[in-house]
Amino acid sequence: MRKRIQEEFFERVGVISPNRVHISNHPLDTPRTIFNPALDFNGIDLIIYPRVIAGYYMYVSAIGKMEVPLSDVEDGSVNYSHYSAKLVILPQDTFDIWGAEDPRLTKWGDKNLIVYTGRTVNYFDPSKRSWRTSPVVAIEENDEIRKVAVRKRDEKGVISDKDAFVLVKDERAYLFHRPHVIENGEEKFYMAVSEILNWNEIVNSNETKEMELSEPLVRIYPEKWEERVGWGTPPIEVEPNTYLALAHALDKTDMAYKAFLIMFRLKGSEFELLGTSPGYVMSPITRYEIYGDRPMVVFPTGLVRVDNDVYVSYGAADAVIGLARADLSLLISLVSP
Repeated sequence: MRKRIQEEFFERVGVISPNRVHISNHPLDTPRTIFNPALDFNGIDLIIYPRVIAGYYMYVSAIGKMEVPLSDVEDGSVNYSHYSAKLVILPQDTFDIWGAEDPRLTKWGDKNLIVYTGRTVNYFDPSKRSWRTSPVVAIEENDEIRKVAVRKRDEKGVISDKDAFVLVKDERAYLFHRPHVIENGEEKFYMAVSEILNWNEIVNSNETKEMELSEPLVRIYPEKWEERVGWGTPPIEVEPNTYLALAHALDKTDMAYKAFLIMFRLKGSEFELLGTSPGYVMSPITRYEIYGDRPMVVFPTGLVRVDNDVYVSYGAADAVIGLARADLSLLISLVSP
């Protein structure tokens, strides 16, 4: 069980503000805000897929793509350099018409799996209490992205779903996600892992399919002082079938979004929670994490390994992109069983 303690194990190494990001394929040029990015690393550059906001009227998001040399992070020039980005995922379907939010990226062979939260056609309709947000799975291959799967619309008791990524292991695909459900007349939020039962059908189809999910292999609920929890970053495999990731929690005592470590084993239809950090390992401490569109937020969404370190990309106060670094062996020691 985690305790309500917090220690900082991540060194802040960069911040990217929206006025230094220039959209190359839209007259918008600079976004209003840019945050909660997916992350990849090609050996030279950090590949960042941020959530991009054009304006505040409906707060509709698209997803961009930009390259930031790792050397810019290491020498500190990331804090004042300008970068070119392009929009790669637009809100244009019934399952994401009001926004494409908070992408996460995992590898599947030579392809990227990008999972984001779609604000569906029901999002702004107060009479609808189902399918308000849905995980959307997209495949990136040869610089082309196609949307291939969404969560089914007609699942009883499911109000919304988000904070998702897909992990493919031994030809089985798993959706890590955060359902918002009604159980026994009570609304609940929990972290879940479900197998995608029709994965082969999905990836071989020319249209966007609805995912058929197994019953959750696990349900992880908030601690008593938390309002909700959710998956943060896709994981790093630290041993065969053993993974380390960051998750987030909304601490209802101060209404801040914070992050903790989670280690788990996944093999076949078995999920084993191996441990979590004793408390939070990232909390809002810098000025840009404390103040923004949504005060007091660190929201990790990307994690990559570089030698013996890991780099995390995160949304800071729903206003800018933060980058942080930590020693991998130290993080593992915090959660090792």
